[in-house]
Amino acid sequence: MKNLLPLWLTAFVLVAGCAPSAPDTPDMSIVLGQRVGPMDASTTREKLVALFGADNLADTDYPMGEGETVPGTIIFPGTSREATVLWMQGQAGEKIDRVVISGKEWLLPDGIRHGDELEAVEEINGGPFMLYGFGWDYGGVGYFKGGALDRKVQIWFRPSLEEGPAYQAVLGDSLFNSTDPAMRAVDPRVAEVAIVLHVPQGDLE
Repeated sequence: MKNLLPLWLTAFVLVAGCAPSAPDTPDMSIVLGQRVGPMDASTTREKLVALFGADNLADTDYPMGEGETVPGTIIFPGTSREATVLWMQGQAGEKIDRVVISGKEWLLPDGIRHGDELEAVEEINGGPFMLYGFGWDYGGVGYFKGGALDRKVQIWFRPSLEEGPAYQAVLGDSLFNSTDPAMRAVDPRVAEVAIVLHVPQGDLE
């Protein structure tokens, strides 16, 4: 009987070794309009567990502004791999709307980088774009329509200058052209990027 023990232990180790686990170095690349790492629009929360491990996920209510939240799941919270999956309305855990990129390990596409100036994003987009004025919940959100980034990303900009006449001129719930002299003067920089995986039928919100 004792001769069978090593065989039993060997079998146990082999079975345990075959159990699925999160990869040590997950895919951190992004393809606009298609995927964020191994995730696409059809990725479910159950799939996130298989991809990244249950211990690397944290569910949250993500603030969207003006007191509204949407269900989300944070991947690798508090690390350089952090990203937040935002689920489609009414389909939490079933279909991804967009993924907010926070961690520095993610390879943002097409040259987009945190801290980029307006001119750099214009070059990537293929021309100017609109962004909302500052000083409210949706302040600094870029509005891309007709360019290379149309319906593919949502970018939040933060002004480098938050005082003076130029800043006062670009406050509030209004859209400003990225070439606006006052907008240029406050030197907005890319603060946060969300990759859109579910392409909306109407305007990107």
